[in-house]
Amino acid sequence: MLNRLRSNLCLAVCLSLFLALLTAWVVIDRPEKAEKRLSERILSGKAVPHHFYVPVYLWRGLTLNVVLAGLASVAAVFAGRKICGSEVQIPKASRLEQGAVAVCLLIAGLTSAVRLGHSTWGDEDYTVKTYINPQYELKADGRLTQRPVEWHEVLWHFKRPNNHVGYTAMARLVHEQFFERGDAPSDPIFSETLVRLPAFLFGLLSVISLVWMARVWGWGRAVPVILVFYVTHPWLVRFASDARAYSVVLAGLPALWALGKLAVDSQKWRWWLLFTLSQAFVFWCYWGVVYLLVPLHVGLVWAIFRGAHSKPDRATALSRWFISATLSAGIIVLLMAPNLPQLLDFIRTSTDKIQGGMDLAWWEDALGSLLFGTPWNAWDRNAPLCVALELMDWRNTLSAGMAAVVLGLASIKGVMNLWKSSERWILVPILGGPALFFAHMSISGIKPYHWYLTLFFPGFLVLLLAGLSPFVNALVSFLTSGGKSGLVPLRALASGFLLMAIGLAAFVARPMREILQKHPIEACRESVALTRKVTNPRHPDFNKDSITAGFTMFTEAYDPAMVRFQTLSELKALIQSAHSSGRELYVNFSSRAFCEAHYPELFTWFDDPARFQHVATLPGQFDAATREVVRAIRTVAH
Repeated sequence: MLNRLRSNLCLAVCLSLFLALLTAWVVIDRPEKAEKRLSERILSGKAVPHHFYVPVYLWRGLTLNVVLAGLASVAAVFAGRKICGSEVQIPKASRLEQGAVAVCLLIAGLTSAVRLGHSTWGDEDYTVKTYINPQYELKADGRLTQRPVEWHEVLWHFKRPNNHVGYTAMARLVHEQFFERGDAPSDPIFSETLVRLPAFLFGLLSVISLVWMARVWGWGRAVPVILVFYVTHPWLVRFASDARAYSVVLAGLPALWALGKLAVDSQKWRWWLLFTLSQAFVFWCYWGVVYLLVPLHVGLVWAIFRGAHSKPDRATALSRWFISATLSAGIIVLLMAPNLPQLLDFIRTSTDKIQGGMDLAWWEDALGSLLFGTPWNAWDRNAPLCVALELMDWRNTLSAGMAAVVLGLASIKGVMNLWKSSERWILVPILGGPALFFAHMSISGIKPYHWYLTLFFPGFLVLLLAGLSPFVNALVSFLTSGGKSGLVPLRALASGFLLMAIGLAAFVARPMREILQKHPIEACRESVALTRKVTNPRHPDFNKDSITAGFTMFTEAYDPAMVRFQTLSELKALIQSAHSSGRELYVNFSSRAFCEAHYPELFTWFDDPARFQHVATLPGQFDAATREVVRAIRTVAH
């Protein structure tokens, strides 16, 4: 009776969803006018506004969701059958372990919190100016008009895929709720802290998520040691205080791997439902996680085939997995269907901007970043905020080498331990995700930023956990038994080396942690303060004392009146406008090496002391983040 009720309930839920979607599909008229308008715009070769896609692809997404719900209904016929799963026992942490986790949480919070008020950098600046701040328009007479950003822009403006949609929506909600706008000349236009607050909370949650996953997988004793490595790693310091979705990924992936194990082993609907919702949420926040979700589902199917004891059980388990995957895909389609064509258009039109080879230097920097949050190669040896392993003294270099060897061996041991276990399916997302990512990058000729590797950082931590756990278990058993259990000397030596490597890694990462905590990645706010006496666009005197201009890597979140230009003739026109209006002209730009290569004629003027005065160089933490401010000499006839 209970089995039949369970089957009927599962089928009823899926059928209800299918009928609701089908009814909506029948009732809602196909947006033929919008489709025609979109086709005409594409054929004309003009840029397509994001709102052209919204009605067309929401309707197409609804059509796809009808199909997905229909498939889920078919699978529900088999998914409700009773199946014998094994409930995963999650051991409770000891008070000592709880204390260690609490200390690590405190360290993570303190080291990241100091960055919350820093100036935003490029991608953050774009997020704020496009989705958080009002949309400003500079009129010919110098006045600024503004309009609020609509929610459809937050959700479906995807002209650049660095809109981490789910995160942007959370940041917008927090900022709208708590930011108090002032009208004084120097009152902030927005709050960096509020925009970054969701990232900070997910950064702390990532510590808890890693601990919970370790307990689910039986590595609870080893997790305090790995947490020391994690909370002292510069990537957590940075991404728990960056207005981006990387901290959501750091928190979400361990949770997904834990939920996947609980769902496959127990076959309880509650775990499948949590897995479904968590997967959709992480994808909504950062679509790049697809490189890990695809192999994760391959691994889950493999686990089901290995774990099911009979064909009926296997069919039932596969049906539940299929319903979970289908419903998750349906949620993603509902939320993000209009974003897909914009992503494809970006890839098609911006290939030349993102192409490059992953040469030896790139791999050196990738390895240094993964292990210590610090690249090997210096991007500029003379830059004050440049931190690189090759610039460190012999003590850091020796420490880095020893830590890299031990951590590398520990991760290899982790692979071996997992392969020998009955839970080897987790290796599919951990190893298959990077393989899929690098294969795509190589085929596409794309040179990814090193921070994209945060996708694979949780997997590296899992390998360390799996490799370290047997040694820690043996050491704990030896200590708790008063030495009666015996400890193999080789294990004791290995445990010592691993603990030493964790300490050395924290030591090597210290310079990068300190730079991140003390300095903004890019001094956008500080550069704007050099160009304007009134920095608040809500003040009536804003834009009356100076004209600011930029031609690459703009600061429009802090300076919505910045004028864009690219040619010498446009620069001359700006100088003339400043003369006629009695205002100063400032040019605020970054990435000097790139600019000199692409705009050489502009620098014949910027570097001429009779025409321009150098105001300041504001160091950044990479080349494109170092800002330059110059001022036109008003007394010279140009």
